[in-house]
Amino acid sequence: MKRRERRGVARRRRVWFSANAAPGWAILILQCGCVGDARVGLAAADSIDVLTASLGAVLAEYHADIERSDDSRERTAVMALVERLRVDMGDQAKTDAHTNDLLQALERVHADRRVAYKRYTASRDNVSALREVAEGLRRLAIESLSLKDEAERYFTDLLELWRAERAEPGDESNP
Repeated sequence: MKRRERRGVARRRRVWFSANAAPGWAILILQCGCVGDARVGLAAADSIDVLTASLGAVLAEYHADIERSDDSRERTAVMALVERLRVDMGDQAKTDAHTNDLLQALERVHADRRVAYKRYTASRDNVSALREVAEGLRRLAIESLSLKDEAERYFTDLLELWRAERAEPGDESNP
């Protein structure tokens, strides 16, 4: 085989490979890129939704437990005051000291309750932020799916055009 003939064969092979590979690459990119991203985004959004639901339930239970504990501490402080007052009813100085002890105990309980409520609201805000992230991921995934449809139409039209051009030279049945 002469050198010119070998170049021509190699050139035809390159043209054939690139012409036949283009639609395959387009379909591969379309299937791997867009579809995978949308599915991953939707799965991530669903996972975050499950996580936020369980976190919300745990936070509500924890907050309810803290409230019950604080109520119990308040009752215990009041009952201790009543017991002390029964014993020291006639002594005004001791009664005043018991009253001050009760007020200090109630102030500690209320301070603890305020701190617990701040922590609870901060945690609730974090759960809300996670829900927003899940919604954003879901919205991006849905937009990606619509982009996939547009890309699929584009590549389908491109493939049909390529097939029509390829069929024209050797096909006499086309008008």
